[in-house]
Amino acid sequence: MKVVFASYNQGKCDGYKNTFKNLGIELVSLSEIGCMEKVEETGSNTLENAVIKAEFYHKLLGLPVISNDSGLIVSRFSKENQPGVFVRRHNGREMTDEELIATYEKLFEEVGGESEGVFSVSLAAINAKGQLFKREFHYSTFFKCPASKERIKGLPFRSFEYDRKLKKHYAQFTDEDWINANDNAKNSDDIDEQSDFIKMAFKN
Repeated sequence: MKVVFASYNQGKCDGYKNTFKNLGIELVSLSEIGCMEKVEETGSNTLENAVIKAEFYHKLLGLPVISNDSGLIVSRFSKENQPGVFVRRHNGREMTDEELIATYEKLFEEVGGESEGVFSVSLAAINAKGQLFKREFHYSTFFKCPASKERIKGLPFRSFEYDRKLKKHYAQFTDEDWINANDNAKNSDDIDEQSDFIKMAFKN
C-alpha cells in the first residue's frame, strides 16, 4: 500500500518513512508523486490545519494520506512574537529555512539568546476506507543561540534546539548522540509515541 504524506516538506516526510516501512507501507511526499496543488491552511490550530490538508489531498488524489502540522510556543517570547500555528509565516508570506533561522535568531537574541519552548504536533490520517483519524502531540524543548551552522532541510528549528547535557544543537547530532541525549531531545526526534496512532489508522 502507498500513503501520501500531505506536504512538500521532504524533511518531515523522511522522518516518518521508517515507521511506515515497518508496517509494510510506502510513504511518499507530494513532490515525489508530482503533485503541485496547494491548499490554504485556514484552521485556528494545528489539528484543524492537519485535517484540512488530509481531506483536501485525499479527495484530490484518491489515495490514503497522512498530514502533519506543527505549532510552537516559546516561553520567553511576548504574546505578539509567539509563532503559534504560523511558525513559517512572516509578513504575510512563507519563509524558507534560512529566512526562518535569520528571523528567529533575532527574536531569541532579544530575550537573552535562549528559552524553553513547547511544540505541538498534529497528525490527521485518512486510510483506504476513507476513515479519518486525528490526534495532537506535545513535546518540550530548549533553544539556544547562536544557531548551529549545520542544517537539516525542512527542519530549521533543529539548528536552534539544544541539548544541555551533550552541549550540542540537534542539527549536529550523530546517531549515537540521539541515544545519549536527554529526554527532550529524544522526544523531539523519536516518533515512537506517534506509531500507535499510525498503526491504528492504516492497519484498521
